[in-house]
Amino acid sequence: MHTTIADFRTEDPPVLIKELMTRRVERVFRKENSVFDPWKEDDDLTLQMACENDLGSSKLSKIVKDPFETTKAFDYVFEKFAELKQLFLELSCNSHFPTVTQQTMDSFADDFKLVDKQFKQSALHICFAASYTKPKPGQTKMGLNRPEFIEILFRIAIEKYVASGAIKSP
Repeated sequence: MHTTIADFRTEDPPVLIKELMTRRVERVFRKENSVFDPWKEDDDLTLQMACENDLGSSKLSKIVKDPFETTKAFDYVFEKFAELKQLFLELSCNSHFPTVTQQTMDSFADDFKLVDKQFKQSALHICFAASYTKPKPGQTKMGLNRPEFIEILFRIAIEKYVASGAIKSP
């Protein structure tokens, strides 16, 4: 059995809240004061140089056999390189940066409805394996780099549209 030793309080308890000493700091991002200062924005020249480097290290000329079609393919990559670079960057940031893994490519194919009756998941895996190059000794690599990513897009297009007969030439 419990008994109350003290009487109930009839007045309100005193307010003991301290006034907080805070101040609001408005932060404004300035590139010149950040770690991004030495980074350069892409311009036409750097995009062209990156594209030439990517195409030079890819196997596109071996995939598209006709020299005229190869030139058309290269021109198309030059035209759309900024978008391809941005797409690769977004996918690789959600993957194993700086590469795009097979799992990310599976999600990409699902998101863009690439897998269907004509182009199956197994065909995507074959395209991935054909585009992937083994790393040099001492290096680790988990997925496709940017030239290989561009290459797999061409392999997917050829497999999905040319091999199925939807269009005549790559």
